[in-house]
Amino acid sequence: MMKTAIRSKIRPAFVLVTLMLAAATASAQSASTVESRLKAELTAMGYPEGKLPNLLPDSGPWLHGAVVGNLLFLSSAAPQDANGQWVKGSIPDKISVQNAPMLARRACVRQIARMKHVLGDLDRVKRIAYVRFNIAVEPGFTDLTPIAEGCSTLYAAVFGEAGKHPRVMEGVSANPSNTAMEVETIVEVR
Repeated sequence: MMKTAIRSKIRPAFVLVTLMLAAATASAQSASTVESRLKAELTAMGYPEGKLPNLLPDSGPWLHGAVVGNLLFLSSAAPQDANGQWVKGSIPDKISVQNAPMLARRACVRQIARMKHVLGDLDRVKRIAYVRFNIAVEPGFTDLTPIAEGCSTLYAAVFGEAGKHPRVMEGVSANPSNTAMEVETIVEVR
């Protein structure tokens, strides 16, 4: 009778410890998977050594992002070329429709750099909660979905299911500093 009582107490404790170890292992694998997926995407896009681009420091009243409760609000990001210059102009007048999805992808790389800057660790990203695109277009141009896909597919490739998100797209006559697009992102954090 005594052995049965001891076994019944040990077995639940063993199961609990096993579950805790499995959860810790899954969390560690998740973080390394996000980082390895990001590195692969950045390498494919031509970023040196698959590293995120450097960000300028926060300055004055302006921040890269702010955590409010369990949400991270990021400042909008515009695409930069391989030399770090802002890509300017409207689609399809100055920028081809074929190149525009890569520009959206580059803007979202900057958003991921901001996530890492503010959170310190991409493992804190629980979900991409919302993405908004302001895309500079010529009057009458309405084919915005393929452009936004550049960013949306990057978030899904890096964060998996947590990278899938609702989004809003607007064609605008101009963005600040005449940039080709501005991408806003809200992230749910752990």
